[in-house]
Amino acid sequence: MRPITDLELDEPGASVLLLAAHPDDVEIGAGGTVLSLAAAHPTLRIDWFVASATPQRRTEAEAAAHAFVDGDRLHLSVGDAPDGWFPEAWGQLKRSLQDLRDRVPAPRLVLAPSRHDRHQDHAVLGSLAWQTWRDAAVLAYEIPKLEAESVPSNLYVPLADDVAARKVELLRSHHASQHTKPWYDAELFRAHLRLRGVQAKTRWAEGFQAETLLLTP
Repeated sequence: MRPITDLELDEPGASVLLLAAHPDDVEIGAGGTVLSLAAAHPTLRIDWFVASATPQRRTEAEAAAHAFVDGDRLHLSVGDAPDGWFPEAWGQLKRSLQDLRDRVPAPRLVLAPSRHDRHQDHAVLGSLAWQTWRDAAVLAYEIPKLEAESVPSNLYVPLADDVAARKVELLRSHHASQHTKPWYDAELFRAHLRLRGVQAKTRWAEGFQAETLLLTP
């Protein structure tokens, strides 16, 4: 377990790992944080794993990831887990994450779905993240949905105005396959960032669940 205040992301070889059950999960839940991290730490390596994607959505995922993270420090991999059936594919997913752990540098920070998420794919991947990266700071991001979250956020990342706007624009421009969903629009994404901003006493913010926080006086 690594203290949240001691990530040392500018050290040589420092890396962050982003885990998504589906294309656009990271962008929805933590896109502003990713943009902020990439801008603040230009040498930071960013590994991005998407567990499941159709060919069309894989193309969207690749384009979106490169829009959020510039340069060759981005290392994206996309798996073939069955969308909507992650509980039955638990063994496959665990092996995929163990392979990922073995071939990428030990991350200082892992951003993953919440293991309390009501979507079964998100919950499985979130649980496996905690099992696989025990020495990293693991933060669970939020994805708005019809079902209310069962565990509230307890850690917030403030976002500058331009970062919040950039996140919403990239979600619109890089995930066209999702535009037919009634909830997938700029109004929802901005409203969610604004609500978390109120809770963080700022204008815009993203919320995370930090289940283990370490305070060192």
